[in-house]
Amino acid sequence: MDYTGIMKTLNSALAGIEDRYAAIAAEHGLTYNALMFAWLVAEGDSVTQADIGKTLYLSKSTVHSILKNFCDLGWMKLTSGENRKEKNIILTKKGKKAVSPILEETAEFERSLLDGLGKKRCRALVEIAEYTKENVLGQEISSDEFQSRRHNPLGGV
Repeated sequence: MDYTGIMKTLNSALAGIEDRYAAIAAEHGLTYNALMFAWLVAEGDSVTQADIGKTLYLSKSTVHSILKNFCDLGWMKLTSGENRKEKNIILTKKGKKAVSPILEETAEFERSLLDGLGKKRCRALVEIAEYTKENVLGQEISSDEFQSRRHNPLGGV
């Protein structure tokens, strides 16, 4: 089996999808990470900075920086969470108005992509992705550790 060829093809396909998201984000003055951040906040009921970091594999400083930018724009704000230390992130009215068309454009891209695959292939794709995450990676790593590996995959070599 040509493992390198398979991974090259897979990585190229995933990079192409990420590039399309990044292009949508850029059209609206956002980064890819900011778009994904906004999507999580818009879709969630009680989303915290820790949730976003864990879901997107972002460092605490990156999450804080993106949140600060959104708060400065008046798009998001922090509200009291389940405990005193944890704050939920919510969209403001201004944020909902700004984010809604961006997320609709994102949803249209996703509909187009997934409709082209069909239901059977979509189910298979999700099953494979879940299997890969849960079984092949084998362990959860912190977002800070992920970022460290991502920027220095050889561990300092």
